[in-house]
Formats: sequence, structure tokens, C-alpha cells
Amino acid sequence: MMKTKAVVAVARELAGFVWAIGREVQTSAWKGIPEPNSARSEASAH
Repeated sequence: MMKTKAVVAVARELAGFVWAIGREVQTSAWKGIPEPNSARSEASAH
């Protein structure tokens, strides 16, 4: 029983951590890491 509680507690903490990161990324207007192919195609289009 104690092992199950520990697993649930760790899972809850991890879920909260992932949720918080998702909120930070969403509010920071971060577009992600540009891929080299897309960067080249955008440069040649201008």
C-alpha cells in the first residue's frame, strides 16, 4: 500500500511539473526551435 501511495505521489508531482512547463511555454510566445530546412526555405523566399 505504501509503495502505491509513493508512485501516485511521484506521478502527481510529475504531472504538475509538465503542466507548469506547458503554461510557461504557452505564455512566453516561444515558437520552438526552428528546423534548418524551414529556415532555409524562409530565407530564399525573401
